[in-house]
Amino acid sequence: MALSDLPHWLTLMRGAFRDVATAGHHSADFHFYRGGHLLLRVRIFALLFAVATPLWIPVAMWLLPGEGLFAMGVGRVVAGVAFLGVALLWPTQRSRLNGIAGLWALVIILLAFHLYAQILVGGTMAQPGLIGYTTLPLFLVACTALFPLTTLESLPLLAVIIGLEGLTVAQNRDLLGEASMGMLWVTLLMGGFALVAQAVHLYILMLLHRQASLDPLTGLLNRGALFRRIREDLTAGRGSAGPLTLVFMDLDRFKVINDHYGHPVGDEVLVYLANLINREAGPEDLVARFGGEEFLIVAPNRDLDEGMALGERIRAEVARHPIPTQGSDLAATASLGVARWDPLTQSPETLIDTVDEALYSAKEEGRNRVIRAGQAELRPAGSG
Repeated sequence: MALSDLPHWLTLMRGAFRDVATAGHHSADFHFYRGGHLLLRVRIFALLFAVATPLWIPVAMWLLPGEGLFAMGVGRVVAGVAFLGVALLWPTQRSRLNGIAGLWALVIILLAFHLYAQILVGGTMAQPGLIGYTTLPLFLVACTALFPLTTLESLPLLAVIIGLEGLTVAQNRDLLGEASMGMLWVTLLMGGFALVAQAVHLYILMLLHRQASLDPLTGLLNRGALFRRIREDLTAGRGSAGPLTLVFMDLDRFKVINDHYGHPVGDEVLVYLANLINREAGPEDLVARFGGEEFLIVAPNRDLDEGMALGERIRAEVARHPIPTQGSDLAATASLGVARWDPLTQSPETLIDTVDEALYSAKEEGRNRVIRAGQAELRPAGSG
């Protein structure tokens, strides 16, 4: 690597560390995408624990004294039922917080069983035959390495797990003994490896998401990712949820810009528009480059009037400020169509057709205007 490339690499490294340290800079779509991966792993692990925990009862019969056998069997059955409940009944909402909450549920159930086992048998550290009970926290730390977590999401989990391991060691009254200190050291070491594994997993997941879901030029959602979000997320329970409005924007006479100034300048214009729309859109809105110079905003919990107001703000901003490019500032206008979704009568594809017809009407009626679906009258440019 040449010395001149060092600032570029430092910038990339800083961005990577920021992305894996906290979720504050992640997009709403990536929260949705990662939430699905977290939920899938939570359900898989919950199902595995639900099966494995009761199946260990025959081994417990061999290892445990007779007076503690029944109580341990009951504890294993209860834990297995709790894991099965997470696997089958946990909410299906694909969100980051829901996925992390599911992981916390798994951790709490397993740690509760671990603590129950320690109390029941009077501590397992000094009994080599019960090493499986002793190392449950270590096993749990290793399991967390398979979840794509940020550092700030993972640290509380690891602190709780390692803290309980410390309580287990203290219960054995051998806090400074070689076996106790060795177990704590190995757990801490495994926690460090888990943090690294989670960060790598998260970063790879982010790269895959960007390649599959984002437009490489503007960084907005691509068309396929938008339809996937509409079908998988926004359509779920939409009949009882709030309104949903679409705003469809097309830059007027974009072909003239490409033909006269060249495609590199056209790309600058598209990036500028993408940034402008992102600024105007709300935190819950989905913004996508639909194709060419077309941009689509899916706005949950906005009625038609709010969608019209959003479209008018975007139209006014485009018309008011020339677009800066490497050659010169270019004056431009945009036409927009707005439509409200009726989930009882419209599929996502039908809704796209409806808002596209409104956009076509805005073009036909003179451009540089916002038209709502089904609107017959002309909206003069600049009217709000």
